[in-house]
Formats: sequence, C-alpha cells, structure tokens
Amino acid sequence: MIDVTHFVAWLLTVAMHAMLLLACAWLLDTTLKLRLAWRELLWRSALFGGALTASIAFLPIPLPTALRFAVHGVTPVSTTVATRVRASSDIQHKPKAASDLQHVAMLEQAPQRATKIGSAPIDAQISASVSSWQIPHVLILPLLSLWLAGALMQLARLLRAEWQLRQLLCDAHAVHDLSATDMLDTLADAAGRSAPRLFELDHIDSPFAIGHYIVLPRWARLQWSRAQLQAALAHEFAHLQRRDPRWRRIIAIWQSLLWFVPLTHLARRRIEECAELACDAAAARAPNGAHALAECLVACLQQRSNGHAGWSPAAAMAQRRSPLMQRVDQLLEGAPMNTLRTGWLGACLVTTLLMGFSMILPGLQFAHADVPTPPAVPVAPKPPTAPKAHVSGAEYHISIDDDHTLIRTRDRQGTLDVRINGKVSFNESENDIESLTGTASIEQDHDGNARRIEYRLVDGAIERRYWLHDHEQALDADARAWLAQVIPAVLRSGGFDAEARVQRFLKRGGVAAVLAEIALIDSDSGRSRYIIELSKQTSLRGKDLDQVLDLTAAIGSDYEKRQALQTLFTQQKFDDALLAHMLTLVGDVSSDYERAELLVAVAPQSLAGHLSRAAWMTAVAGISSDYEHRRTLEALLKNVRNDDVLLRQILAGAESISSDYERRSLVQSVLQHVDNADTIAPAYLQAARNISSDYEHREALTALINAPGFGKVSASGILDDANSIGSDYEASRLLKELIERMPGDADLITRCHAAAARLSDHERKEVERALQSREV
Repeated sequence: MIDVTHFVAWLLTVAMHAMLLLACAWLLDTTLKLRLAWRELLWRSALFGGALTASIAFLPIPLPTALRFAVHGVTPVSTTVATRVRASSDIQHKPKAASDLQHVAMLEQAPQRATKIGSAPIDAQISASVSSWQIPHVLILPLLSLWLAGALMQLARLLRAEWQLRQLLCDAHAVHDLSATDMLDTLADAAGRSAPRLFELDHIDSPFAIGHYIVLPRWARLQWSRAQLQAALAHEFAHLQRRDPRWRRIIAIWQSLLWFVPLTHLARRRIEECAELACDAAAARAPNGAHALAECLVACLQQRSNGHAGWSPAAAMAQRRSPLMQRVDQLLEGAPMNTLRTGWLGACLVTTLLMGFSMILPGLQFAHADVPTPPAVPVAPKPPTAPKAHVSGAEYHISIDDDHTLIRTRDRQGTLDVRINGKVSFNESENDIESLTGTASIEQDHDGNARRIEYRLVDGAIERRYWLHDHEQALDADARAWLAQVIPAVLRSGGFDAEARVQRFLKRGGVAAVLAEIALIDSDSGRSRYIIELSKQTSLRGKDLDQVLDLTAAIGSDYEKRQALQTLFTQQKFDDALLAHMLTLVGDVSSDYERAELLVAVAPQSLAGHLSRAAWMTAVAGISSDYEHRRTLEALLKNVRNDDVLLRQILAGAESISSDYERRSLVQSVLQHVDNADTIAPAYLQAARNISSDYEHREALTALINAPGFGKVSASGILDDANSIGSDYEASRLLKELIERMPGDADLITRCHAAAARLSDHERKEVERALQSREV
C-alpha cells in the first residue's frame, strides 16, 4: 500500500519540478527562435518531465549534489546541514523541544567528499544555520483531500465534455460526396495509411478530427470551393497523422491531475498552437494550399463571431483571434514553416537533460523521528456476493425515434455499429434491406474482420456499397453470408419489427421457436419487446410461461424487466406457483419505483395463494424508499378485510419504515380494515412504538382510540406507550382522548392518574379535570 506521506511528497515534488521546467520552457521559447518541432518538444518535455525528474529523485540510490527537504517529527530552532553517504543513513540533528508539528529543513550535500558504495557510513558535517519551514502534520491528509477533490472535478469535466462529443457524433451523417472522399483517399495513399471516414454535422463552426474520423460542418461542405475543402481536409488529416487527438486527451488528463500548477494551461495552449502550425504547413504544401487554408480559417472565424454555430468540439480552425490571425498572416505571406521531426535525437537529448536536472532540482523527502508500531492487521471482511453477470457481457447503446436509429454493441469479440436515417424494412429471409426512405449503414469489427455496408436510394433503387478492411469490394457470396448473420443480430438487439417476427416464428415452430429466438437476444430493450409481443399474441401455459419468466430474469434494466413482467401478468393467467415464481424476479428489481409498480399491480391476485402471498411480502420488504414501501402495502390493504394474520404482517412490515409520517399513515390505514381493534392492538402498538415524533405518535395512538372495537386491551397498551411521548401537551391530548373513550375500568382510571402525575401542572390539571368529569 502506498504511504500517503510519501505520495504527497512525490506529488509536491512533481508540481515543483513542473513549475521550474515550464518556467524554463517559457524563457527559452520567448528568447530563442526555435524551429517548430523543437518548440513542441520543449513544451511537451517541460509539461511531462516533472514526473520523470521527481520519480528519479525518489529512487533509493544516492544522488550527488541532490537537494532534499526532510520532514521530521520534531521542531528545532535551527538544523544542521549534513552529508548523507548512504540512502539508509539517518539525518543527524539536535532537537531542542518535542512537538506535534513537523518541519521542513533543507539538506544540501557537501560539494566535496569521498564515498564508497557499500562501505560504512561516513558523515561529513558542515555547520550552517538553515531556516526551517514548519507545517503541521495534520495538514497532510487535508492537502491530499483537496488535491483529490480538484482532480476529480477536473476529470469529471473532461468526462462530461467527452460525453457531449459522443452525443454530438451520434447526429453526424456520413458524407457521400465522391469528390471529398476522393481527396481523402489521395491523402491517405500518399501517407501510406487507410483513409479516415468523413462525416458532417450541422451545429459546429469548424472541422475537427477524432479517432479515425474527420467531421466537417455542413455549411463548409456546401460553401467552400474544391481548393478550400482540400486544404481543410489536408489540415485535419495531418492532425490524425500526428496523433494530435490522442495527445489532446493525454495532456488534458495530465493537466487535470496538476490542476494547481497554473503554467500547465500555458503549456497546453503552446502545444496546441504548435500542432496547428504544423498541420497548416502540411496543408500549405499543395499548390495554392496556403491561400485556400487561410480563407477557411477566416470563414470559420466569421461563423463563430456571427453565432451561426452552437458548439465547437475541437476548435482546430477557430481559435482565439490573435493566434488565428497570426496563422492567416503566415499562410498569406508564405512564411517558411520548418516542421521536420526531432526524431530519436530529440528524445535522447531530452531524456539526458531531464536526468541531469533530477540531480539539481529540489525534492521533498519525509522521515519521522519515531516510527510507531504498526497496528495488527484486521481480519478481512467476507467479500460481498458478486452481482449477476449480464447474459454475454455485451454493452449496448440503442437510440430509436421516428427518423433516426442508432445501435452500438460492444462485446469480447468486437463492435457492431448500425445507423438508420428514415424508415427501413428487412426482407423475410432477414439477409438484406428491401426498402428504405433514407440511408442505412451496418459496420462490424468482429474477431479482427472489419466489414461495412452502406445503403442509399439512387433513382428510386437501393444502392449497396460494401467494404472489407476499409477496401471497397463487390457484394459477393461471403458478404451476403455476413449479412445473413449480422442482420438477425441487428433485428434482435434493436427490437425491429418485433410483432411481425414473433408472428413468423410462431407459425414456423410455435412458442418454442420464439423462446429460442428470445434466448439469443442480449439487449434488455430487445428481449423485453419480444417477451411483450409473445405475451400479446398467444396464451402461455405451465412450462412455457415458466421458461418465459426465466428469460425475463436475465433482463438487467429495471424498467424493461418491469414492462415485460407487468405485460405478462396482465395478458396471461398465473396460478399460485407461477405467480410466486414471478414475484421472486421482482426481488431482483433494484429500483424502488419499478418494484413498487409491479407489486401494486400484482397485489390483488397475490392474496389468492400462500406461495404468492409469502413471495409478495418478501419482495415488498426489499423496498428502501419509505414512500414506495408505504404505498405498496396500502395497495395490498385495499383488498383485505378482517384478515388478522395478513394485517399483522403488514404492521410488521411497517416497522422497517423510518419516516414517522409514512409509518403513521400506514398503520392508520390498517385500522380502516378491521372490525375489532383489540385483536390487532399489540401488533399495531408495536408498529407505532418507534415513531419518534410526539405529534405523529400521538396521532397514531388516537386513531386506535377511535377505531371500531376499541376496548380494554387497546387502552391498556396505549397507557403503556403514553409515557414514551416526551411532549406534555401531546401526552395530555392523548390522555384526554383516551379517558373519553376507554371502558370504565378502575385499573385503567388509576393508571391514567399515574400518567397524568408526570405532566406539567397545567397539563396535569387538564387531565385530572377530564378524569373528574368521567367519574361524575
């Protein structure tokens, strides 16, 4: 386990080294006219080099001329600067007073010494008075907590931005403009790599590159000339060649971890500027490319300033005005931009310099004077039960509306991506699309085989284009065999045409054929839709209904499981055993609302059998929400009359409701379904006993007083509980209600006098007056 103290020391050392390296990088960048590649290497090395130099400083080896900050468990007035020959040598000092504070004293090794590794320690002390930096030891954990909170906040912002970008890409449409795709193919062939896919969006003001995609604004593709479009694509393709999208993520994550180091923001801006200039240079190599790219930059800036676009995920071509205009000026003036890579020479040089800096840069080292004896290792708790695994471990994202359908599947074998714009219908053989009103694409990467097919209408006929490993090919027998395999998977996961498919399977092989098909569906929404359709189209009995319930159990979504079970319950006939089976599945629903909805719907029929009643009560006990728990039990009460056993079970269930109001409301509702209050009084009083609010407690007991069949048993129990009401006012109100309705029993009257004796004078007199009126 990592020592928190040493981790804080390492983290502060990283921050200190990063600040020094970034300051040096800023100084060199502003004073020297470095080539673009060396500028980019300079800033990247300064940004990430602090982690390397700090880690080297913490290696357990003696470092000559290294500076250290040592934290001790005492606070001296001054410390002695000493030389430490071995890494395990103790730092000598003379404390004057013990303290709970820790101090930081700089220790500098002597400039001249003779050492021999492995020999006995040789300490050459140099007297020097060094002022100490004193910090309380209790600040270490708060500082760590502060850093962690800031880092988590920054990382949460990154995740939110990534999620927004993914949501935005869901609306992207593939560009089928042959001229644009031909440009990308030419760039890819020249670079010796596969061409990225080209998409377009409505709500962005500039192009950007991410992953293996280039996304254009729709307005740009429509307004830009061929030369401008070629320059923009060359610029974004250069980003992909340089792996700039990946670097942006890495730098953003690192900046989030070093959120308290202000110069990291400057480093990130400088690195992005270098990347943009390098991509500008790549695009400017084409004839008239510089002028065309400059026009693109100005157009993107105009779109942003005019407010025509709502969001810019990458801001590649529309940065803040000053750097962007500098780029435009450079392109128009034809200024030479040397973008040669630094290569291995630069990497070796940077590594050597950073290792050299680690010898002279200061570091932090923590050492306690007295190490306490570690506590005994506690007994490991019993591990929790692992959650039920998904059917196949697949991840699904399904979005279906009137005009757009998106299905994304990821499992151990690969990914499946389906996009449909408009209406689409598949043939009965389920191996092709027979009609569509817009476009459709199916892309699968399965066990290393990357395939893609695109459909679109051309002159009223469906055009099919097929790619294997990003190379377009004819739709041969192998491709059709792939479609015959992948289209049924799409139909299952998306729930497409579930009604017609269930009908076809019923005709082919009856209920067994439908159940076999449902067993192949991994997505929660798809499985739920097919179960619903099956329950609507045929009557299920015995074994078939039992199998459907088993298939429903594998649905992980609480909402989809509730929809399927509720439809089954309303459409099919359940006996006691089958209903109990279904109610055991309700126990797997973690959402209190969804569980309550199911139990409320099943409540009337669950009273008919002992198995289903017991399963129902077990399922309701797992509801943690007081509101949902109370309304579910009240739904069962609506069908109960003078069933003392069930009423006692409901009152026992009320004891797990922590809300005073919800518990009092439930126990009061029970009294509406009894004819003799004395028969359930002990269970009722037990359920009301732990109500902490004096008002709610008194209301619950008053309801029992006014219930039908109120007698001596109930009155005696109320007198037992009256002493637990702390408010004299509420206690006196309860006693006065009780005195008015209770039987004329001498023992009860005596106990009322005793209960009144503990009240304040005014409230006691009110109760005594009520007793006197009754006796008269």
